[in-house]
Amino acid sequence: MKNDILNKIKKLMPLLVLSAIITALIYSIYYSSKLEEQIWERDRTIQELSFRSKLVEDYFDIKYNPADSTTSYILKDSIKNRFLTVKKEDVTNLDSIIKEFNSLVKEHNEIVDEHNSLVGKLNSLTNDKRNLEDVLGMIEKKYKITYDISEESKTIRISLKNTDMVDSAMVLLPFYRNKIERKPNGLWIVTH
Repeated sequence: MKNDILNKIKKLMPLLVLSAIITALIYSIYYSSKLEEQIWERDRTIQELSFRSKLVEDYFDIKYNPADSTTSYILKDSIKNRFLTVKKEDVTNLDSIIKEFNSLVKEHNEIVDEHNSLVGKLNSLTNDKRNLEDVLGMIEKKYKITYDISEESKTIRISLKNTDMVDSAMVLLPFYRNKIERKPNGLWIVTH
């Protein structure tokens, strides 16, 4: 009985060792890829920091004080001079540049105001045109009248066609418009 158990253990031992080796291999591959990612991130961070450090060194004198463990960054004189040197002729030019800029801003604002005004007029005309088309559409539907719209200089001309179905009220309306009155009971009265 002991021999049977030992024989089974001997047969299972290579499988256990093989599974342990495979498990260790899988873990090592997994952690190896994780380590590669971390190394890549570290290298990228180092490159960014060295670039930033180079920029800081180009523009600042860096002074370290070991007594209180502080670092001071002082703008280099060459950089100060580049930004802070102002000559007399630059001041004169600066005044004219400011005046020109203010003039351009004023002109820009006038153009924007004119644009906004024209957009308002365009929207109003678009609404008027849409209302006119709605009215003409109703006339066309009710009386089977067709129309043409033409533009002559600054005047819009509307020509009605197929006016056979126009009733007498439409023909007489221009002449009697001021003489027609509607009573509260719904009757229409024409006075003269």
